[in-house]
Amino acid sequence: MPTSTPDVLRLYRELTPLRMVHRFQQHSTIRPESIAEHSYFVALLAGSFAASLHAAGVSVNRAQCIEAALWHDAPEVVTGDIPAGTKWAAPELDRCLDVLETAVMRRLAADAGCPGFPDHGPIPALDSIEWAVVKLADMVELVCYVEEERAAGNHTLDPARTSVIELIFAYQLFQPFGHGAERWFKDFLGGWRRDED
Repeated sequence: MPTSTPDVLRLYRELTPLRMVHRFQQHSTIRPESIAEHSYFVALLAGSFAASLHAAGVSVNRAQCIEAALWHDAPEVVTGDIPAGTKWAAPELDRCLDVLETAVMRRLAADAGCPGFPDHGPIPALDSIEWAVVKLADMVELVCYVEEERAAGNHTLDPARTSVIELIFAYQLFQPFGHGAERWFKDFLGGWRRDED
């Protein structure tokens, strides 16, 4: 925990701008989504996914999944939301951003009193089940947001939705969840269509 009230206030002030940093700034959106809002829903999904895994007998740290989800985009308080397409088009920029994001995360983690996370801040190891849970939750949240935009008549984010769904299957992010997970996701996507009827 932060060691004093000033530490808590400093951390709060540092992270508050995440409420005003919007995602998808290169696209028209009906209802903008902030990084803070996105992180909240990623945490909600990650906690739910981790609970499902635990119930199925998989060893997973649900609290770490939730904490990592809340923190996963925290460096964007400094960098803003850099679109994935920009990073893919400029690998050298992506490498520089990785260095900057690591430095920002270390500083924020220290301010939050998380000295046990020197490399990634409060983020699990990238090859852990917890990171797989957070990554899947991050991508599913994007699909949920785009589905809300689609339901409101905005189809400008459809290419992002298609790309993320392809990545989920390409990276086999369902693998830790067992055989039924892929079917669940397909049903989940179909649920949006049924809800609109």
